[in-house]
Amino acid sequence: MGIIQLVERNMKNLLMLSLAFALFTSSQPTVLGQTIVHDVERDFSIASNPNGVWSYGWKSTLTGDFTLLPLARAYVDRGVMLDDWVYANN
Repeated sequence: MGIIQLVERNMKNLLMLSLAFALFTSSQPTVLGQTIVHDVERDFSIASNPNGVWSYGWKSTLTGDFTLLPLARAYVDRGVMLDDWVYANN
C-alpha cells in the first residue's frame, strides 16, 4: 500500500469517527419532541436523596451495592455556602 492510499484510508477513518462522535453527542433522549436535560448542578438538592434521576451515594466495589449517602449538610467554607451529602457528620 502506497503512502497516498494510507493517508486516504486514515482520513476516511478519521471522518467516520468524527461523524460517529457528532451523532452520539447530539442525540438526546426526547419525550414528545422535547429534549430531556439532566443537569446535576441545577437539579442538586439537599432536601431529598434520591432526587429525580439523581442519587448521591457510594459503592465499596465496582459491582457492589449502591448505598445512598444518608446525611445532608449545608455549611460555609472560606465564605462560600456549600451543600453536600455525606456518609457521616464530621
